[in-house]
Amino acid sequence: MNLDLSSISNREKRMLLMLFGVILMVLSYVAVFRPQMDKASEISAQNETLDSRLDELLDMAAKKEYYQRETQNMQDEIDKYCEQFPADIKEEDGIVLAQNIENPILIDKYLQGTELEVDAICDGEDILIPGIMEHIERAGVHSGDSIAVYPAWNLSDRMTQIIIESSKNLAIELRTKGLVNIQYLIYKDELYVIEVNPRSSRTIPYISKVTGVPMVDLATRAMLGEKLKDMGYGTGLYRKSPYIAVKVPVFSFEKLINVDNHLGPEMKSTGEVLGVAGTLEEALYKGLIGAGYKMKKKGGVFITVRNSDKAEIGEIAKKYYDLGFRIYATEGTADVLKKYGIDAVSVKKIHESKTNNTLTLIESGKIQYVISTSAKGRIPSRDSVKIRRKTVERNIPCLTSLDTANALADCLKSHYSQHSTELIDINHMREEKLMLKFTKMQGIGNDYIYCSTFDQEISNPEALAVRLSDRHFGIG
Repeated sequence: MNLDLSSISNREKRMLLMLFGVILMVLSYVAVFRPQMDKASEISAQNETLDSRLDELLDMAAKKEYYQRETQNMQDEIDKYCEQFPADIKEEDGIVLAQNIENPILIDKYLQGTELEVDAICDGEDILIPGIMEHIERAGVHSGDSIAVYPAWNLSDRMTQIIIESSKNLAIELRTKGLVNIQYLIYKDELYVIEVNPRSSRTIPYISKVTGVPMVDLATRAMLGEKLKDMGYGTGLYRKSPYIAVKVPVFSFEKLINVDNHLGPEMKSTGEVLGVAGTLEEALYKGLIGAGYKMKKKGGVFITVRNSDKAEIGEIAKKYYDLGFRIYATEGTADVLKKYGIDAVSVKKIHESKTNNTLTLIESGKIQYVISTSAKGRIPSRDSVKIRRKTVERNIPCLTSLDTANALADCLKSHYSQHSTELIDINHMREEKLMLKFTKMQGIGNDYIYCSTFDQEISNPEALAVRLSDRHFGIG
């Protein structure tokens, strides 16, 4: 565009020049200060970002401090809680924490109650329980290392019904079709579920043989769509067998170097045997014999138990003492036994004497049974572990559970022997108890029972004589 200035007065020219000057000043201001304004705006935005990041860091630091404080409090609580447990649990905890594992540690509390086991068959709608088994050892010993007894002998009708209903509900809710294994615990007359395994278990062959229920066959048919009510064995709890059956674990510690044979939550058995008889004592005797116990009825019993077991060891030791065994014990245990009228021989610990201690006692051949419970871990250098390993070397039964020791004492007290136990054909077992006719004759001080064999057959009079002569004045 061309601008003709000849027609413009001087005054207008001056005004126009002033206008151009203002425009130039504005343009100069924009050119000079705009980048600085943008930069200031950018700095302000960065400051806001830094402030936000700083707040985040402070928040994270506060949270970290909180978590560290809570973690320490939790660790203190765990340490305080674990003080009541044996050292083997603390040892295991130390092994886990030493690996810097960030995963949480699951702590199981073992209630000192009666452990039960159920093997059942479910078709998705109903359930068949051939039998309920009860463990002799309290909870805390792995089910594979426990002595299991069928049928359970400490169950009330009310608790039996609760177990049946609970087993059915668990199996159906898990949508099980086939076999299911459930482990229960009764503590203070309340039923707890330890675990549910929708699979077969090691007790399936054992319970199948005793009850006559072909569990694998029925479970297979249930998996293929058949209903239990159509298989001929009914539903719910199957009728009780006339026999008592005992599953006893078998161990192979003699083949494992420096392995502590103290029983606990970890399974250590490598097999099991089955004892079947008309009474619990006879069935347990058969099972223990099958598991390798010599069942010697004279000699010595060495006892050393942790402090938490000393309240119960007196009554158990009294049974061995009354059977005629000589009782040996470490000093602390011996002091407890003397309160029960047991004249126990005090034995020095390994570090207290090199020539006359617990190990030399076991090596002397005077000991037939050892009762040893430990609170000092599984480290091979421990005295308690050395004692138990020495029993393995000398082939001496070592009982690490007071319940097992008590059951063994009752079995020895029953006076069964290999010559007075009934021989049972596992393939031709009775479906109901055998009824025998007898005549009771009263004598001087004793009662006599006369069983005529002219009109009835008694397959094993020796076992019958032991069972009926519970006071053991005479067996014949």
